[in-house]
Amino acid sequence: MSTLTISDDGHLDVGGTLLPVLVRGANVTGGAASLDAQKRQGVTGASLVFDGWEDRQVRLELLIREADPAAPQRYRHLGTLQAAAIARREDGAPQVWAFGGQLAQALMLSNVIFVRQPEVDDDIDGDDLIVTLALREFDPEADKIAPPAAAAPGAAAGEAPPATPGDAAAGAAVAEAVWGSDDY
Repeated sequence: MSTLTISDDGHLDVGGTLLPVLVRGANVTGGAASLDAQKRQGVTGASLVFDGWEDRQVRLELLIREADPAAPQRYRHLGTLQAAAIARREDGAPQVWAFGGQLAQALMLSNVIFVRQPEVDDDIDGDDLIVTLALREFDPEADKIAPPAAAAPGAAAGEAPPATPGDAAAGAAVAEAVWGSDDY
């Protein structure tokens, strides 16, 4: 897996190459709780079931400043960012990037994909490029479906084991202990 890291001094490392690109700003949005409302039979209201967290979106605003106007390199650095944005895995899916740096660690953002090619603001009169990268949190392990639990001995395939009288009471006790109440 390739890496995309914001260094401690604010520069961007793309796949092991530290670019002279300064991260001017970062915006992380999303990550809302995914809740599924389950209507309760015989009572009003609904119980909420936590399904996980939605993916977050990350926008990085970068400044590519030309160090030597006599030997321009800004477009070569922009080309590196463009190549990273359109990189694909062998199966044709977008490249998943390990996201690193203090911001990523603080927010526990470990994997991202590019969701758009770089947006570029080229100051024709000057020597700077302002580039915006749009990323989305991506966790292939979290997206995998867990295999079904093993069936009880003697149960037919696809059938749930028969409930015992204590199952409902035990489930309610666990919910009370974990969530405090099933009234949300």
